[in-house]
Amino acid sequence: MPDNEVELLAIALRDALARLSAALNDPAYNYVIDSAAKGASGMPALHWHLRILPQVTVPAGFELGSGLAINPSLPEEDAAVLRSFRPVFQDFNNDHRR
Repeated sequence: MPDNEVELLAIALRDALARLSAALNDPAYNYVIDSAAKGASGMPALHWHLRILPQVTVPAGFELGSGLAINPSLPEEDAAVLRSFRPVFQDFNNDHRR
């Protein structure tokens, strides 16, 4: 793993949040770190990932009753919209491997 992986995560997070802000008119959001404890799933190392959850809709009957969220858009279309915004921070495109 790169020695600067925290720096790389910070740059990626900053870029993703800037793109969401530009594409969705600066929505409220939460981000959550999902993790599995070392060895909990038979993996030799800790595994985690970051989810960014922008608030773009109002929960209604199904969401409130089931506790599940409905995504009213296609992920492919959402990805295309986010890709259409250039990275705000130039250092995101630089080579950060040391």
